Amino acid sequence: MWRILKAELTYNRFGFIIAYMLALITQIGEFYTQIASSMIIFFIAMGIMGSESDKEKRDRFHSLLPLPIKQLAFIRMVLVFAFQFGFLIILLIKFFNTQFGTNNSAFWSILIANGFILSVINIFIIYTELGFFNRKRYQFILLGIIAVILISLTSALYFGHLRSLFVMGNGFAKSPIEALIFNLVCIGMFYLSYTLFIRRKSFLA
Repeated sequence: MWRILKAELTYNRFGFIIAYMLALITQIGEFYTQIASSMIIFFIAMGIMGSESDKEKRDRFHSLLPLPIKQLAFIRMVLVFAFQFGFLIILLIKFFNTQFGTNNSAFWSILIANGFILSVINIFIIYTELGFFNRKRYQFILLGIIAVILISLTSALYFGHLRSLFVMGNGFAKSPIEALIFNLVCIGMFYLSYTLFIRRKSFLA
């Protein structure tokens, strides 16, 4: 299992390096803008690398190896987390160099951003996984749920509710409870994508 994980990390190393370089370049200006920039870079990079993986049918290739499906699912989760962990380290270094002791709320903002972007990525992974169950209605249901959530959140933000939770900045202090909520949601999304992968009906793209 660890050889496959190492191979995947090596295979994607150039994508990782480019993304991290872009993240380092954007580490100027307002701190919360840097958090947003890192989230955007991670999202775009994951989209590109995920698309390349689908084109190359790497899931299909890995499924043919003499390796338990649960280990393959675990490798997928570790790859996503390991990539985002690099961005997390960059932001934490920046925080301890510029914000620590003066704006400790920024620390919780970093953790909130980490849980949020990983949850968003997992939504797309879950949507893809549902396509292998030959039940298009599940994809429709998932999209419907996401639409309801987005409309509800947009309405809440528009009318001033939850603004302090989802909007970052010096005027919107964050707490450990909020960081915990976002990361618990993230863990739940990881578990759901893991469960769907090991229950796939097919690995043919």
